[in-house]
Amino acid sequence: MVRIYSKFHQKRMRELTEAGLQNFFHLFLVLAAMAETEDVASRVMELLHFLSPVSTSTAQRALIWKGYFAFILTYVEKSMDITVLAEHLSRAFREKAKEFLVAKNDYVQKQNLWMLLSTYLDGVQEVFETSRLLYLSEEKLLNDGFSMLLPGCRGAELAAVLNFLQDILSRLR
Repeated sequence: MVRIYSKFHQKRMRELTEAGLQNFFHLFLVLAAMAETEDVASRVMELLHFLSPVSTSTAQRALIWKGYFAFILTYVEKSMDITVLAEHLSRAFREKAKEFLVAKNDYVQKQNLWMLLSTYLDGVQEVFETSRLLYLSEEKLLNDGFSMLLPGCRGAELAAVLNFLQDILSRLR
C-alpha cells in the first residue's frame, strides 16, 4: 500500500481531473474494503487536504463529498463509528449552507451551491437508510447548517429539504 500511497502527492492531487478524482476514490475504496479501513480513510483525508478549495470546481467538490459518503457507508457496513468523517463533511456542509443563505440574489452561485447541498442531503439520507440501528454517530451529519439552509431555499429546494427532514425524523422515531 505504501507504493500506492507514494503515487499521490500534493502536485498529483492538484492535477486530478474529475475522472481522475473518481478513479482516486474507486482505488481507495477498494483498498478500504481489503485493508484497514480507518487507515485508508485517514490517508484519503490527508490527500484531499492538498486540494485547494479555490481551484476545485463545484463538480469536483460534489464528487469529493460523494467520496466521503462512500467511505461513511463503508464504515456503516462494517459497523464502525463515523464521527471523524461525519464531522469533517458536516463542517463543509455548514459552510456551504451559510454561503447559500448569503447568496440570496446570485442565481448562478445559488445553483452551484445547491448542487453541493443536494449531494449532502442525498448522502445523509442514504446513510440513515443504510444504518440499521443508528448508533454509529450518524447524528453528527445533522447540524445547524440546516437552520441556515431553510431560509435560503425557495420552491423546489424548500420542498426537497422539508421532505429530507421528514424522512430523517421518521427514521429517528
